[in-house]
Amino acid sequence: MEMNDKDLNIGVCSNPFKYSQSSFYPYADKLIKKIEIGAEFVVSQAGWDILKNQEIRWYLESRGHFEQCLARIILLKPEVIEHIITGTEQGVFFSPDFLGILKKESKFGFGQFWASQWRRFELLISGLRLMGYSGILIS
Repeated sequence: MEMNDKDLNIGVCSNPFKYSQSSFYPYADKLIKKIEIGAEFVVSQAGWDILKNQEIRWYLESRGHFEQCLARIILLKPEVIEHIITGTEQGVFFSPDFLGILKKESKFGFGQFWASQWRRFELLISGLRLMGYSGILIS
């Protein structure tokens, strides 16, 4: 079987979770360079900060780039939340308000915990779709 350029779509991974201007703008400019040399879609790394996902979409669109974006999402499990709350999960950022919500939810029963997680998951997916993300990768 012979392959040509039309059989292959090149994508680029994006980490929109940069929390200072000095880290966001150089990263976003590097992302645009990757798109300009041939990346046809963007896949964001997993995270729960939907505003950062929106920020990267706005940045791309403000520079005339409307490539498809996919968001990667991880369900929060009780054992992961324990590590997030205690601060032993490295590289994971949650606002103090969201951490408070997670602490409260972790005290509920298992059924109530999962109901809260699924509802948050539904809202996150809906928000990403409204922002223009064309797909969700669930892990």
